[in-house]
Amino acid sequence: MPGSQERDRHEEFQLIPFPGSDDAAQISPNPLEQSVRQPIGAVVFERLQGVHQYALTAPSCFDEDKRGRIKASVLIPHREHNIPSFVPAEAYFANHGISPEEIETLFDRWGTWRFRPYIDDIYSLSASQVNRELSTALFPINNGVDRILDSLNPKGYNKHGIEHPGSVVSIAHRLLDLYPANTHEEQESRKRLASIAGQAHDIGNIFYRDGHGHVSAQMLELLVPSVRGEKGKSVDERWKTIRKTIILHDSDNMQAVADSWGLDGEEKLDKLAATMKPEGLATLIADKVDVGYQRVSDAILAGEIPEDIHAVVNAMSSHNAVEFEGDSLVWKLVYNPEIPDHLSKSLHFIPGWKRRLAEGEIDIPFQNWEKMFRHIYTDRMVTAALCSLALFPFARKFEVQMVDERGNELQENIVVARDSVDGDLDSLRQQKSKLKTS
Repeated sequence: MPGSQERDRHEEFQLIPFPGSDDAAQISPNPLEQSVRQPIGAVVFERLQGVHQYALTAPSCFDEDKRGRIKASVLIPHREHNIPSFVPAEAYFANHGISPEEIETLFDRWGTWRFRPYIDDIYSLSASQVNRELSTALFPINNGVDRILDSLNPKGYNKHGIEHPGSVVSIAHRLLDLYPANTHEEQESRKRLASIAGQAHDIGNIFYRDGHGHVSAQMLELLVPSVRGEKGKSVDERWKTIRKTIILHDSDNMQAVADSWGLDGEEKLDKLAATMKPEGLATLIADKVDVGYQRVSDAILAGEIPEDIHAVVNAMSSHNAVEFEGDSLVWKLVYNPEIPDHLSKSLHFIPGWKRRLAEGEIDIPFQNWEKMFRHIYTDRMVTAALCSLALFPFARKFEVQMVDERGNELQENIVVARDSVDGDLDSLRQQKSKLKTS
């Protein structure tokens, strides 16, 4: 029954009419505070509206029947008519590479969702304990994410499942070590929230790629109810920060919200810092900078699905770090077009993959790595720059350095300065639009 807890749940996401009504056509001046929830069959839609025609939409996956049983469904558009239909999640998983044994872990024999890892009072655990507990608890979900994604895209996806969440948490913690804290407990609390958001931010991919941030937040709330705080009380402020971080880790979402404020320069950075908090900003940066050979899907390397530019860029990336150099936060990317064999964990795949690349079987649209990186990851650079300058007010610049490992030579250095942040980011976007394929 809707009560005080249900109202609290939407305190920061106020209800507005469902898309399609006249009222819903209006653009919200503050999209982070407005959402839509409207039941349709077994699925609930959430919509976050922003300016510039951004429509951030995600179907909810879970519905509770009169007996308190949780049913999971996936919304599938009809191939010809684009009319959505609802498919039981267990059937959807079975058709996308999830084994019967794994499905049995998630569902009972009647198709009721039963996977509920037990983590009581998550905020009482240390940051390292949270990271370890959530990594183990969410393993059955994250273990299936990559197979689902590879089956959805003809060209495959980079890895989002087992290793990526841990990398995001590790990078976020290192960034928070650079951020001043008044007490050890304050620092530990920030790392705890970054651990929760980092481990859970991509779990929604098992249901949907588009809008997976919304679904990830919804799933975490179902799987680990203690993230909401104590029962019978208002929604915990820590959960609000985690939820915003998970939803806005998608660059389109974050940039749509930031643009909707109508602020420029330092005012936008200050608003972003106040909205996302240090732990949220550190997690967003960590997610954006986690690129490299370790994220290339084994299915791509094995030749089971065609390779694309994302695989090429990541396979050639041999080193990736974020560190301060003077008053600049530098994202340093070291790449090697020759793809050294030792870089991959899937050594037996590399020789064949390199042969296909050399013989032109793998289509790449640009002749140099820097252009390829700009072409696919400009949005990552924009998000990382905004969040870095918001997180570290003492940083005067954010830089992206691209270094060719063969001669240890700096090939390109992209600079976003605090004093000219809007113009520099506009220039970065314009440069992407001017790229021409070879």
